[in-house]
Amino acid sequence: MFNLGFQEILLILAVAIIVVGPKNLPNVARALGRAYAEFRKAMQEFQETVESTEVVREFKEELNKVQHGINPLVNLDEVDESKKEEGGKNNT
Repeated sequence: MFNLGFQEILLILAVAIIVVGPKNLPNVARALGRAYAEFRKAMQEFQETVESTEVVREFKEELNKVQHGINPLVNLDEVDESKKEEGGKNNT
């Protein structure tokens, strides 16, 4: 993931021991692990939200296409019905 070699990891560990101290290092590492896990969970939820929003948007686009395709047919049916009604009125 970070493309770190063994030497880089040892250097980071040495700096962490110097900065934090050997007694507090396990607690800090545990807290960092929990924070990282929480961050990944939040990112996953965000990604799922974006994907579901995209699916909804695509569905709405398809629905609009279908509605625009049906509207001319509905208008033709209305014209046919109005002609039938006018024809019936003219015969009386």
